[in-house]
Amino acid sequence: MRKKIPFIPAPQHPTYAKPGLHLRWSLGWLRANLICRPMWVIKSSFGLMPTVHFGSRVSFMTDARVQGPAKSQIYLGDDCIIDSNPDLFMSQSSSVLKIGRNTYVNGTRIATFQSITIGDNCILADVRFMDTDFHSVDKNRIESGALVKHAPIVIENNVWISAGSAVLKGVTIGQDSVIAFGSVVVSNVPPGKIFGGNPAKEIGTVK
Repeated sequence: MRKKIPFIPAPQHPTYAKPGLHLRWSLGWLRANLICRPMWVIKSSFGLMPTVHFGSRVSFMTDARVQGPAKSQIYLGDDCIIDSNPDLFMSQSSSVLKIGRNTYVNGTRIATFQSITIGDNCILADVRFMDTDFHSVDKNRIESGALVKHAPIVIENNVWISAGSAVLKGVTIGQDSVIAFGSVVVSNVPPGKIFGGNPAKEIGTVK
């Protein structure tokens, strides 16, 4: 038997002091379902933007800029909150972006060439995610056919990434980890660790 979803559901998210119905969240839920969702379905059907899959109770507290080919795929999990005008850019038709349930996307800029996966219960500030270099690092970078490196990014559950940070190609950030303000993450982060700096290194353990 399918669980019945109330017309105006109550958000459960760590950015709020307590569970319950919050006006700003509710207006965002209405924006997501009455404006963004139907408009994006139409635009995607005409090949004007990626295909966006909405989970239950997604709330758009602000608009989001979504760009890329129609066949690229964006998945927004249940109870996902979009805030502070994030930018979701899909580079090619095979690009896939997955954002888990109950994850707070707060001004985040995500550029997906191959695959970026973000887990459940994450908090993302104005972070930059890029799973590709976009340009070759070889000296022939302006020539046609120059090799551009790319590799998937995986953010596991319950990760907090602070403002001004960047997460680059091929990185996996383990569950419960924290990335400090202004960090540049170029290598894997083990679960339950605090990383900071450029390049980001271990500076503590999550208690």
